[in-house]
This record gives sequence, structure tokens and C-alpha cells, in this order.
Amino acid sequence: MARIVDYAGVGLLGDAPGMCFYRDRRGDLLMAVQAKPQIVIPTDVEAIAAANRWLHQEIGMALHVTTATFDPVSYYWRLPVELAYPDKGTLGVIGDLYLHAVTGTFGGSPDPNEFRRRADSLATLHGIE
Repeated sequence: MARIVDYAGVGLLGDAPGMCFYRDRRGDLLMAVQAKPQIVIPTDVEAIAAANRWLHQEIGMALHVTTATFDPVSYYWRLPVELAYPDKGTLGVIGDLYLHAVTGTFGGSPDPNEFRRRADSLATLHGIE
């Protein structure tokens, strides 16, 4: 059940789980906000797996993510994308992916071609053709 928060206390309103309704003294609805978002990507392990799945499907196996940092204000996971080769190890970070923990979508529409260009540039700097 949803909660109504007003000057008199807390009550229930209808069938809207996870929603909080704020009313003024006359009972007019001021706003309704989701009290606690439903997180679809709750852990760093799941965020890393989702990012690596996208990278490997869209770009290739040389790019990967090994760490994820959660921002509780924006609900985004920050995932640094690294370029690595088996015989050379990790060459460096070529950019970041931002994965929304509530929607499970990437922020900013990451461009696979831009990641490829950056990976190629970094590989060339390390003498890899």
C-alpha cells in the first residue's frame, strides 16, 4: 500500500506499492514520488557483468570492465572500460560506461565506434597493430 504523508500523520491510499503521496492540509495532492526505487542492477558484480556483456557483443573481447562504483544520488554505476590483451596485459582505460541501476540502461547512449577508435589509438601507442 502507498503512504500518504501530511501534517496529521501517515495513512494509506489505494494500491500503489512503493509510492509516497504528499498532501497539503486541505487534502489536495501535492506530489507523488516513488519511496524506494526498484533496483534491477543491485550489485557491482551484476553491473560489471552487464557492461562486459554489452562490450563483448558490440565491440569485442579486448575491452572489459573490472570495477564498478555506485552513485546513490544518481543511481548510476560508473564502469571504467579497459583495453587488455592476453600477451600485453591491461593497456589502460579508454572511457567509462554509466549504467542506471533502476532501469538497467546505459546513460548517454554509448557509441561502439567511439570505443573502437579509442581502443585502436591506445593499441597503436603500445605498438599493437
